[in-house]
Amino acid sequence: MMLSTLLDYSMNPNLSELSVLRIFSWPLLFALALSCSRNENSIDTNERIKLQDTCNKNSNHSYELYIPSNAKDCSQLPLLVILDPHGHGKSAIENFIPAAERYKCMLVASNLVKNNSPDYQTEIDILIKDVRIKYPSNNIVYIAGFSGGARMALSFAQYHDVDGIIACGALVSANQIESINTTVFALTGMQDFNFIETAQYFFRSENTPENLRIELTDEMHEWPSEHELSNSIAYLILAENTKKIKCLDIGKTREQFGDSQKSRIDTLKKAGNYLSASLIAQNMIHLNDGESANQFQSIRNSLVYSEELNDELGRLRESIRFELTVRDTYLKALLSEDYAWWINEISSLNKKIRQDTDHYRNLAYKRIKAFLGIMCYTLTNKALQSGDTKSTGRLLSVYALVEPDNPDMFFFYAVYSKQTGRTEEVKIFLQKAIDAGFSDQLLLEKISTFN
Repeated sequence: MMLSTLLDYSMNPNLSELSVLRIFSWPLLFALALSCSRNENSIDTNERIKLQDTCNKNSNHSYELYIPSNAKDCSQLPLLVILDPHGHGKSAIENFIPAAERYKCMLVASNLVKNNSPDYQTEIDILIKDVRIKYPSNNIVYIAGFSGGARMALSFAQYHDVDGIIACGALVSANQIESINTTVFALTGMQDFNFIETAQYFFRSENTPENLRIELTDEMHEWPSEHELSNSIAYLILAENTKKIKCLDIGKTREQFGDSQKSRIDTLKKAGNYLSASLIAQNMIHLNDGESANQFQSIRNSLVYSEELNDELGRLRESIRFELTVRDTYLKALLSEDYAWWINEISSLNKKIRQDTDHYRNLAYKRIKAFLGIMCYTLTNKALQSGDTKSTGRLLSVYALVEPDNPDMFFFYAVYSKQTGRTEEVKIFLQKAIDAGFSDQLLLEKISTFN
């Protein structure tokens, strides 16, 4: 087990690392590590633990692990597995920490499982078993994923027993969701190019899987905020009526959560976001029973039959129809139109995003632009792999107009420069990619070896 960081000292910035080592001697640090080394052992420290470890069955599979503070009385904790589409476990785990602290669950984020991992089912299983052997987790397992990570989480849950899924930025078919024997909590950004995957259920509620819960966010295609992730984790944990966490007062926590959700609903209604408010109310009906469930049912009924919500759904429906039409036009244009055409088109699109005051039409423009970005990525990657330098050059010029600071775009330019013999530009574009946030070390090392 690699203990790169056992304790997080950021709570006391005035305490130096040397001072910490004087206070917590190495024997004590070793004892703290051993206290979490076997599944049957309880947690014997109230310090939060943050470390990196490696799966025993695959030394290439490293992961980030977090045990919340003041968990000594918990004995064992629910486990939340986090899947980032790029395998960025260290950064992905951060937004989950506030929820882990509040609702007392253990976090583990894989640094290996990512988009296009051929053996992701096996690797997720290896990860869960490794953590359960080494650390004090109970028999509750949740999985959270973003984008491709969400699709992998959902696919894994079809064939393995899990207690809840948090799917961010992507969904699968209704049939696939129905085949999952647990709750799927979908967090969907209204600026996300995958928004339509979720929006279908707003207009055909009869086709919505019984185990699907939906909440909307304002984000584009990115991990949701700490607050939004915290709400989803609270929902899953509070749904575990018979598997209580020893150090968490479920009754009190449920009451506090219910009050916070009522407040959210009121805030959303005042802002004119009736759809978001109705979705929260619907979720809370499923979470509660008795009088509390009746209260949320009454709230939802007042929203569902309101003129405001019907008007909102009508505007949303029209914006989606418009979006799909433009998407089709742009997809065809990516295969045919020249750079001059795209300069005018992207300029016009950016202007509409800045100036259009219709909320739902504005969101549609933003999703259209995001869709263009992902299509530029997909088509450019395909052209590079096939060695079609003519198409690559044309697509890259459009990609740079759509997302001028995108790290993948700069990396693709480096590969394109290599393919076309412009060796002096390879390092320039690689540095731009790194500066913009490109961090796939395997790809960087592969192209850096080019002479």
